[in-house]
Amino acid sequence: MKILITGGCGFVGSNLAIFLKKNLKRVNICTLDNLFRNGSEINKSRLSSLGIKNFNIDIKNYNKIIKLKKFDLIIDDCAEPAIEISSK
Repeated sequence: MKILITGGCGFVGSNLAIFLKKNLKRVNICTLDNLFRNGSEINKSRLSSLGIKNFNIDIKNYNKIIKLKKFDLIIDDCAEPAIEISSK
């Protein structure tokens, strides 16, 4: 099974990816994250150490998104948690 987690280098997405990788057999986990937020690079390193690939793509970039390989399951964890930024 191939799973893509959007927002995969954020707090929720990275911990979900790690949990699934450790608890599911025969699964290929990939994440998608634009690495905009502080801490994203740290989480990317954590994921990479477990063999989880991250696509450095902004979810708004449709032309890059459609070029990705097909996945069996997509879990959407991308969000802007800062109220000040998300209200604009």
